[in-house]
Amino acid sequence: MERSYVHGVGKTFFPTSAGPKRLFEVVILLRRRNGLYLVHTKEFYPRGTYRLLSGGVKPGEDLIAAVRREALEETGLEVRIESFLGILRHQFVYEGHSLLF
Repeated sequence: MERSYVHGVGKTFFPTSAGPKRLFEVVILLRRRNGLYLVHTKEFYPRGTYRLLSGGVKPGEDLIAAVRREALEETGLEVRIESFLGILRHQFVYEGHSLLF
């Protein structure tokens, strides 16, 4: 599955630094042996907020390698990939400027 979305956003959405920008991200739906899915939280998330594992794709890194690396970094687990669910492309637009994610 592949889907594309275009979003109109405000000026403050666009990065202001010249540093490296994360343009791609993987999201991991990790099912434990007991059938439950792994989610996580961080201290700066609002209380009761949990997310799926995710992380940036390094320049030149393939998506499968990024999934394995991020799962290992976030959980310490080496994972087996059962299926690939899809690609979502988001384009953010403001006054003629565009940022693809």
